[in-house]
Amino acid sequence: VQLSKDLNVTTVNATTVKTGDTTMTDNGLTITGGPSLTKSGIDAADKKITNVADGTVGADSKDAINGCCEPKKLRKITIKTTKNFKY
Repeated sequence: VQLSKDLNVTTVNATTVKTGDTTMTDNGLTITGGPSLTKSGIDAADKKITNVADGTVGADSKDAINGCCEPKKLRKITIKTTKNFKY
């Protein structure tokens, strides 16, 4: 018995799916020696992240800031604290 080279199915139920260096489990997706996206977070594996949309710079923003942000805008950010810092 052989499977067809072109197989169409509605659902695949598996614990682990591995293709080449890429593994997908219920914990996430990992690439051996490369990036991973798992329940514990994103690890870019020291790779440059490109083509990221501009983030919002603001007091309530939780957006990441990328290289688009002008230094003038970044200088306007103030940090409020109730503690005194010593250098």
